[in-house]
Amino acid sequence: MNVRLPTLALALLMASPVAAEQVSLSLCEAAIAKLKGGNPGVFEASSPALSADGCVFRDVRFLPYGVERGVSLKARSVTIGGRGFDMAEDGWISFDALSVSVDELRFVPVTGDPAMNWLFDVQNARNGIDVDLMAERQGEGPGWEIQKLTAVFPGDGNRIDFNARIDRLDLSSKSAVAVSGPTSRLMSADLTIETHGLFEAYALMALGAPLMGRDEDPAAAFEGMKATATDIVGKLDEASVPSQSKEALRAVISELPNPSGKLTLTFASENGFSSANFVPVILAGFGDPVAAANSILTGTTVQVGWEHSD
Repeated sequence: MNVRLPTLALALLMASPVAAEQVSLSLCEAAIAKLKGGNPGVFEASSPALSADGCVFRDVRFLPYGVERGVSLKARSVTIGGRGFDMAEDGWISFDALSVSVDELRFVPVTGDPAMNWLFDVQNARNGIDVDLMAERQGEGPGWEIQKLTAVFPGDGNRIDFNARIDRLDLSSKSAVAVSGPTSRLMSADLTIETHGLFEAYALMALGAPLMGRDEDPAAAFEGMKATATDIVGKLDEASVPSQSKEALRAVISELPNPSGKLTLTFASENGFSSANFVPVILAGFGDPVAAANSILTGTTVQVGWEHSD
């Protein structure tokens, strides 16, 4: 039993090389032709080559929707491998296992001004992220295992490692995705984040800007946000977030906005975590953040660890 994904999703998924004995050059060429002509964005890449690890695309550039303002995704190379590949006439790709390695992935602002575009490109030249992911279908029923997702960022000790098991997820067709996606269940996951400037570079503006007011002292406002977060952590159900995990979360919060160290998170759910976990909160409203969090985490266990390091 194979599964199918849209060609665009296949090219953008990030994974590490696995055996690619079923990847052919004709499939590589068909995939890139579909990407260049079958999506509303701008996709550029060299002609594909076939290596021991799969299809290799070099000098990759993708600009969503073709708009000359926004963020362009660039990569030195993208290698797509796996096994059980087959392309259907509707453009979906079938596979049993998928791997993609992305070398020096960069997010480059696009302004519409050629001079500024060049300056942003040069500025980001050394900010490449190396990403590897390996995913494989589990058994005959719908279910997938993300065996490895690793992102290595610029700087010393900045990386993310993730793996997970998802049940009841059927990727065999577009309609199967639409039906199974909302009911798929996250059974387990492990996440490790090593940050020595990673939070400030990629998360601080995204989290802080929309939450902080413009008419108050920013430092005081941020400390107030930290106090609120610490209070919420302390009120989480022990069954879902044990006391040791709460201590780790409080330690991380106390170091914001410049945390330095390793965060580990292990998630487990006996019956699976799905969109159904949010239904009671949606019906009751999100008025009380503690009640909402406890409701969403019902039936799950989250183990958190934090090791500070300079």
